[in-house]
Amino acid sequence: MREIKVLFATRNDALTHRGGDTVQMLKTKEFLEKNFPVKIEIALNETDFLEHQDADLVHIFNIQTIDETLRYVELCERYNKKFTFSTIYWDLSHYIYNTFLINTFNYMNINKSSYNYKNLVMNLKKFAGLILNKGDQYGSKSYVEKRRKVLEKADLLLPNSNEELEILEREFGLEGLMEKTIVVPNAVDLKASTDTKLSLDWLNKLENIVLEVGRIEPTKNQASVVKALENHPEIPIVFVGRVHNEKYAEYVKKLANKRGNVHFINQIDHEEIFALYRKAAVHVLPSFRESPGLSSLEALFSGCNIVASSVEYCPVHYYKFDQYGEICNPYDAESVEKAILTALKKDRVKLPESYFEDYSYQRAAELTYKAYEKLLN
Repeated sequence: MREIKVLFATRNDALTHRGGDTVQMLKTKEFLEKNFPVKIEIALNETDFLEHQDADLVHIFNIQTIDETLRYVELCERYNKKFTFSTIYWDLSHYIYNTFLINTFNYMNINKSSYNYKNLVMNLKKFAGLILNKGDQYGSKSYVEKRRKVLEKADLLLPNSNEELEILEREFGLEGLMEKTIVVPNAVDLKASTDTKLSLDWLNKLENIVLEVGRIEPTKNQASVVKALENHPEIPIVFVGRVHNEKYAEYVKKLANKRGNVHFINQIDHEEIFALYRKAAVHVLPSFRESPGLSSLEALFSGCNIVASSVEYCPVHYYKFDQYGEICNPYDAESVEKAILTALKKDRVKLPESYFEDYSYQRAAELTYKAYEKLLN
């Protein structure tokens, strides 16, 4: 078969401010070009797009940066290009709600009672957005219409889970999207080094570590981990990740100082993170939104027991986190505590070989190439 030229179109700062969408895009590119007759170019703006008008098709990433995404859709229409769309989406309401409480009211103590006011606060925010003419407020008419437009115009959708597709249909008032969908899993690079050692001596001395890898921010919910284990100070907690919300980080560190035996690592080499997964007893991610949370996948692949948030916050069924890990309610510190203590008592997780294959970049590349073939044929 002749080589296919594909143009990856994404947000303009994807390579300078890397996120999960950047990792997904670059790893997909690497494994497609390595295993299939595909040549991929990357467009970060309209100029890049126009330089590659000879592309056979376009692959757009990320529904959240909607104005840039819509511009790429318009260019596809103008130049008669079919396009696939990696949506990379999840219900953002809990993330927006908790960040709003912290940034606006300095309210840090997110708990079970907080959950009861979520819908009220979100509706008030939506109403205020109408009054203040903030058209693209989350859940507003403009917010929904813009994203629905992209979903309707896409030739093929490539969400990261069945649960993600369900959220897209529900939030944007669409039905029957499965007819033009190929689910492509988020993945882990199976080549992660098994030889890397931890360079920090004090880490090597810790035992029975409860680990969380992720930015220090309300969404990742580190405070819940400290609260969950406040009566178990003998269990070391290690947080790896840069501070993304200063107010929240101060609150977490205040809780940590009161509890003790909580350790913060701002940055660590990615290969060394895998050594830390292998060292840790449990990786916990009681997040308010993940799709699915690469750190949970990486921990599982490393044989580390995991705790993940329930299906409202994370696609636990598609990634089988409910089968191979413990599930918690991120609003409830007691639920987080129970899940962590249960995971600590279990033997280290042993995944079947099929799991490593199903959630590998090789598999993600195969399904993506299948999508390209479907469009071109």
